[in-house]
Amino acid sequence: MWDNIATEQRKYVICMYIRLSSEDDDIRYNEMKDESNSITAQRRMLYDYINSKVEFRDCTVLERCDDGFSGTHFDNRPQFVDMIEMAKRGEIDCIIVKDFSRFGRDYIELGDYMEQFFPVMGIRFISVNDCYDSDMLENGEIGGLDISFKNLIYDYYARETSKKEKLAWKKSAERGDYRASVTLYGYRKSKENNFKLEIDPEAAEIVREIFSMKLSGMSTTEIAANLNAREILPPTEYKYHAGDKRAININKRKCYWEAGVVGLILQNEKYVGDMVLLKTEVNRVTGKQIKRAKEDWVTVENTHEAIVSREMFDTVAKSFKRVNRNFGNSVNIFYCSSCGRKMNKCRGAILKCRINAVMEENKCVETTISVKKAERAILADIKHKYRIFIDMKSELEDEVRGKIKSLDERIVSITKTLDYIDSAWKNIYSDYADRKISKDEYLLQSKEHKQKIQTLTEELEKLKLEKKQKEPDASTDVVELLLQKFSEAEELTNEIKSAMIEKVLVYANNALEIYWKPDFAKYFENTELIVRKEKAANE
Repeated sequence: MWDNIATEQRKYVICMYIRLSSEDDDIRYNEMKDESNSITAQRRMLYDYINSKVEFRDCTVLERCDDGFSGTHFDNRPQFVDMIEMAKRGEIDCIIVKDFSRFGRDYIELGDYMEQFFPVMGIRFISVNDCYDSDMLENGEIGGLDISFKNLIYDYYARETSKKEKLAWKKSAERGDYRASVTLYGYRKSKENNFKLEIDPEAAEIVREIFSMKLSGMSTTEIAANLNAREILPPTEYKYHAGDKRAININKRKCYWEAGVVGLILQNEKYVGDMVLLKTEVNRVTGKQIKRAKEDWVTVENTHEAIVSREMFDTVAKSFKRVNRNFGNSVNIFYCSSCGRKMNKCRGAILKCRINAVMEENKCVETTISVKKAERAILADIKHKYRIFIDMKSELEDEVRGKIKSLDERIVSITKTLDYIDSAWKNIYSDYADRKISKDEYLLQSKEHKQKIQTLTEELEKLKLEKKQKEPDASTDVVELLLQKFSEAEELTNEIKSAMIEKVLVYANNALEIYWKPDFAKYFENTELIVRKEKAANE
């Protein structure tokens, strides 16, 4: 069918959204805690609220938590974005937050969610501290002037706090303070001053080895392979096992030393005792981190003990050559089906998991399919889907037109019947007024007419709603236009990848499993399996 096949009855799903950022006064740096007390407090409050409601018993409760993300932007918070995508797919029935500021501090965008997105998606929105529950409001309301004013205050507070925080960060950078929550590999935070670094002997020795191996002529890939073969814990795993619970592996997959990780160590000035800070800033429009001009960086020399000498660092910097294993300006949509990492484009443009280059055993996916061949297969599938889409649309439109015509006829019939009943009731009243019928007979006939009117009116509303649901969706036209445009393409462009494809899993037998973006997944199955085998790899 055109719409998604009806799913099995599922439990009511509630999603708790929790957020804390450095703009909040209660954040503290503490290596022994995996999250701040404020996060814990929010979680406890929301669970208490859910448990206090009889209607929420036996409901499925999910949690999405962004720790360390500002509320002034919405699309740069990974857990928030994941929650909204789930909402778009109809997987969430209710979202609960501690207060509006946890959801977001931009009052205009927050208003868009409350007035448009949540009502359209049929999602209940609850803000506990603000005593706000969208189910308790009349149609079209969002909570009144007090709610709008609160959101405006939150937005103003966020902007003022942001200005003060930027000034504080600049002053801190000029002092050479290290304010990152996760410490740099090779160092640990000083017990006397949480903003200063001191050497971690065990990790520092590995850093010195990395620089020595590079000076001996080894490539970053060879260095990574050497460390993996010796089972040296990579930075994230090492810091986590050392007790730094903020060094969380968010992908929940095994970590390895990789060429990119080694390259970052070899280019980090902090290993010679200098603190180079404020390399990036947040774009006010997108909320994403962007690089600052080099002249705007803040450099403070000799802020902590060096692990390698300046001579060694400078020599490595001159000999350092970064091997480009990425896709250049092309959007990389290919992921390893085994470990979930993005695939590299190796010699001959062959798709290969980058872990294979640094591991002698436990290797991931290897293929003989080139990027060009894979992209051609995907484009061919898109063109095939366009033909199916057009055929489906044509057949469905004929079916829908017939159903709408039948509904229109029924609506006209009921409307005429209601007009006739109304006219008949007036005649009954005239007969009563002229004393042609008794009061009891008049009341009896009036009751019968009111019941008929109520029954027919309810049926009429249901028919109108059914007709509205069957009318073409505007998003369908957009999808059709994009498919038509892409069906004429000669290659898989970045525009096509960004618009249609969520990701492509690559398997060892040259199979490609395509995950479509939500707008397109509504009309196709969420995944498609395309297998293209080839003997020659170079193309």
